[in-house]
Parts: sequence; structure tokens; C-alpha cells
Amino acid sequence: SWDIIMLCKVNKITEYQVTRDVFFESEKTHTVYKVFDDSDILGDDQFSFLEIGNKYDCKIGIFGELDSLGLPFVVLDREKIGTMDT
Repeated sequence: SWDIIMLCKVNKITEYQVTRDVFFESEKTHTVYKVFDDSDILGDDQFSFLEIGNKYDCKIGIFGELDSLGLPFVVLDREKIGTMDT
């Protein structure tokens, strides 16, 4: 995995029993990232402040494999080769 830092707007939050998906849109590229939040399970509750429509400086971990056999994908204008889990 690798991390990216960017300014994002929260477009949508989908709540489940004890987890949720948060949909962030990059202000720079308008790419939407679906982020899995399980902080409630861990007892951290560290992301409960997020509100739809607000903008936040985000550090998002991208999970996937970087290798020479995968397909190219781009995050914040940086092309990587491999597969990105979506």
C-alpha cells in the first residue's frame, strides 16, 4: 500500500451496522475515492467528525500491488503500474 495526501470534499457517507464507506472527491482531480472506515469497531471513533459537503486535508492509504505486469493507474497525476483495489 502507499499513501497520498490531498484536499477532498466528502460527497457521501454510507452507514452500515458498525462500519461505513466515506466517499471523498479530490479537489484537484475530481476523482472519487471510496474509503472504508472501521474506527467504530476499534473503539477509536476518530472520524465521526466528518460531514457531507465539508472539505478536509486527507491522507488516504491506497491498497494494491505495484508491479510491472499490472495495468497503469493514476492518483494525483502520479502514474503507477500494478493493480489498485477498488
